Amino acid sequence: MISEQIKNTNYDTKLPFIIDIFNEIYNSNGNNFMRGCGSYLFNGQNYVYDETMKDKAVLLYEAAKNATNVFEIGVYMGHSLLVMLAANSKLNVTCVDIDNTYSPFAIDILKTHFPEANINFINDNSFSVIEKLTNDNIKFDFFHIDGDHSSDVVKDELLKIIPLSSEQSTKIVFDDWEVMSPVSSLIEDQFNVIDMHVPQCFCYNSYYELQPK
Repeated sequence: MISEQIKNTNYDTKLPFIIDIFNEIYNSNGNNFMRGCGSYLFNGQNYVYDETMKDKAVLLYEAAKNATNVFEIGVYMGHSLLVMLAANSKLNVTCVDIDNTYSPFAIDILKTHFPEANINFINDNSFSVIEKLTNDNIKFDFFHIDGDHSSDVVKDELLKIIPLSSEQSTKIVFDDWEVMSPVSSLIEDQFNVIDMHVPQCFCYNSYYELQPK
């Protein structure tokens, strides 16, 4: 169960390393960020590590620790990728973002610090990428959804990534779950919940392991 992993996490030992790279990413793009758009590591107002985000970062960290192939929707400044790679430096990651203002800088930094990882960044619409991955029969064992935060889009993304799962159950972290709570109705209607966890923190996320009914 993911709750047991969180209880025994070693995230704190990796945090100084994570913060160093977090700052390096900022420097690499000229100390710019999209004001009002935060991440797993800062609040979107000031580019300073924010301790109030820790519980959601730990959840993502532990969820990625035993993964092999990850599909991520929404890259921004690469902070979620950084957290996942700190947990597992040999991840194969396919990540997509429709906006490439900040992502390429972050990807270059992460490839330098995690040379054993395979990071494939695609600058495109999530549905176009999902369709191509489906046609190519590419499979993943963990998913992170953090792109368009409208519930209708996330519902469609959820339904379309299920066939991409390499396992009978699909393991997913949804970021900013508080604005996507209508997705929980879809989950209740169409899936059996094998495991789930929602941390109590600022801009919280959620973890689900799902099987179609």
